[in-house]
Amino acid sequence: MNSTQQSIDFKNILLAFKYWPKLFNLFWKVSKVKFFIITILSLVQGIIPIVSLYFTQLLVNTLLTVEKGYFKEIIFIFTLFVIFLICKELVNLLHSYVDGLFQTLLSNKLNIMILNKSITLGQEDFENPEIQDQLKRAQQETSFRPYQIFQQILSIVTSIVILISSIGFLIYWNWWVASISILLPFVS
Repeated sequence: MNSTQQSIDFKNILLAFKYWPKLFNLFWKVSKVKFFIITILSLVQGIIPIVSLYFTQLLVNTLLTVEKGYFKEIIFIFTLFVIFLICKELVNLLHSYVDGLFQTLLSNKLNIMILNKSITLGQEDFENPEIQDQLKRAQQETSFRPYQIFQQILSIVTSIVILISSIGFLIYWNWWVASISILLPFVS
């Protein structure tokens, strides 16, 4: 492997985590409210699959166990399931909307930071090809790279929430199945 390629291993991944506080500070400075809303909505999206599974289980169990004449129970559970699906879509729409606004604000904030830095440069700096190249790359990448990192961080957090809520649901459903599910990857 040559020096320009970076190896992806556990050590490099752990080293990347040390930049998270600076990144979160930047995201917080862009828009506290939107950052908070996106974080909460991402956590909610991590719980949604388990809640969906629970409502599906409840609906199927109700259909299988309800005797004739108890149509109201089926309608009630089905109505709850439909309300949940509508709320899920509203959460997804709100997340997409706030996410788009946050991406634009983040890009604008970073472009302003680059402009402020370029104001401090002298004429000889602008004539230097290395500095010109760095400024061009910074301007080109500000529109997507920091936001992409933000999305990856949220994806990791959402995945952790899904994992924890799945384990919790399995333990609620049947503790020994959860134990086997947790231990199985280590055995194989």
